[in-house]
Amino acid sequence: MFCRTLGGEHTVNLLLQLCAAKMYSFHFFLPPPAYVRLTAYSFLCLITYYNYNINTEVESGGDVGMDIALCEGKSFYGLRMGLWEDVMRLYRLESTDPYYNLAVEEHILRCWDEDVLLLWRNDNTIVVGRNQNTAEEIDRSYADANGINIIRRISGGGAVYHDLNNVNFSFIVGLKDVAGQRMVDFMVPIAAALNVMGVPVTLDGRNDLSVHGRKVSGNAQSIYKKRILHHGTLLFDVNLDVLSRSLRVTPEKFQSKATKSVRARVANIKDWLPDVSVSAFMERLQRQLASGFSSQNLVLREADELAVLQLRSNKYLSWDWNYGETPPFSFRNKCTFPGGSVEALLDIRHGIIEHCTFFGDFMARGDIALVTKELCGLRYQVRDVDEALARLPIDMCFGTLKREEILKCLFNFESGFSDG
Repeated sequence: MFCRTLGGEHTVNLLLQLCAAKMYSFHFFLPPPAYVRLTAYSFLCLITYYNYNINTEVESGGDVGMDIALCEGKSFYGLRMGLWEDVMRLYRLESTDPYYNLAVEEHILRCWDEDVLLLWRNDNTIVVGRNQNTAEEIDRSYADANGINIIRRISGGGAVYHDLNNVNFSFIVGLKDVAGQRMVDFMVPIAAALNVMGVPVTLDGRNDLSVHGRKVSGNAQSIYKKRILHHGTLLFDVNLDVLSRSLRVTPEKFQSKATKSVRARVANIKDWLPDVSVSAFMERLQRQLASGFSSQNLVLREADELAVLQLRSNKYLSWDWNYGETPPFSFRNKCTFPGGSVEALLDIRHGIIEHCTFFGDFMARGDIALVTKELCGLRYQVRDVDEALARLPIDMCFGTLKREEILKCLFNFESGFSDG
């Protein structure tokens, strides 16, 4: 027998290990004395919502006895996350359209009073954080060539890649004390469920779940009035090659104050569940999180569906949201072609080119100011710039350089370009 006093992340990670070891049965006392017996999963969901100080006694092969000192006045909100299934509804979102799915999240956050847990997937998509520079975070030429969607979400954090072998979860709930809410409050039910399934995840830093130091889940949040959206990824069997290539950029070419993504060592959950398909994994996760009650597919009422479709069209599909919301940044790139070298310098604000200039040893016969004047005021996207260049005498301004080569320099394309 051993005895220890634990608190915070260390307590949670110890209990996650007990879940993984199939030590499901816990005895503990609540003041006034009331004997309660819970599963490890339910117990984890419970203790997370207290400023806890736990004296733990563990006997080899036996149950765990815990005497919990509860913080006075702390709300019993934890029961809404896996213990009282009639308080929170769990829905499966069958859509794999990222523009629709993110519109559903935002609509429920802003317009519903109901507390909801969503499980959903996106087709191939790069999702950038609310405060990120989209151009800085992605390899646009690779994304376009491989049909990868690009979308901005309403929560902070870094860029992530989704495919149909990635499972997303979204807690959308009302809170009495938004300021006192912690990221871990929503991460623990997911971590506990994974451990019960045999995946030994632990809390890792502020917003990640990891297995042996390799990230399998990233989490982010957005607050609207007294409601909060907490969503995260679960890398089940994601194509890690596509993930790394689609997010690969050359950061020295960009200078901005936008939030930078932190590249982490990642792993797939399937490495620990080799015989499980992504559909079966979602079913298992659903059963754990729902504590035995049957969830349902999300079917929106007509008014909700109309509002979601409008949000999808007017916001999530728009260039203004996905690129125009980018914080101000500067772009600098130098390329060498058979017709000479060219260096482009751009200042971009709200996705609009405010200033641009070119340097190089290309054999110009005319004034390069003709080009810079035409480009300033345009949206920083290939189609707009390409159309502007097509109206200009490229041979006068850039000698034997081709229009396609100028575009490659302006947008850092490694090969080819898209009209997106």
